[in-house]
Amino acid sequence: LYERAKAVGQKTLDRDRQALQAVLRQNGTFSDKQRLAVIKAEKQQQLKSRNYTAEQLERILAHQSDRNAFSTELAAAAGLRAHELLTIRLASERAMDNRPAAQEKFREGIRYTVIGKGGLIREVSLPQHLANRLESMRLQVPVDHKDRKIHYK
Repeated sequence: LYERAKAVGQKTLDRDRQALQAVLRQNGTFSDKQRLAVIKAEKQQQLKSRNYTAEQLERILAHQSDRNAFSTELAAAAGLRAHELLTIRLASERAMDNRPAAQEKFREGIRYTVIGKGGLIREVSLPQHLANRLESMRLQVPVDHKDRKIHYK
């Protein structure tokens, strides 16, 4: 762990320590109460954006089918998780959950809601051109869809 502390950040080091601890308990080297000492990582956390750049996004889209590229565009434009794409509806059709939301997070565009982690209904914005493409694909009746053992309508 001391060697690992030179190469990785604190969260990764803590996760590795916990995994090693679990193995030592599993094989009988440690009792359930024994713990490995917490070690401070030498590498400082680098706070930087994990978003793709516009150039990276274009390269990804160029290598996808039209259907998948459109989903990727939607996800990138609105900050969606993959499973949230299956739940997108106009904000006028479904209200978001009552929780504080900073107005500056909303870009110009058409407002939609999605059901996210833990069932939270949140509001997102899509640029007009993407909203138009999405609405042109709207189904007349809802469809049941199963993704990773979760049912969506």
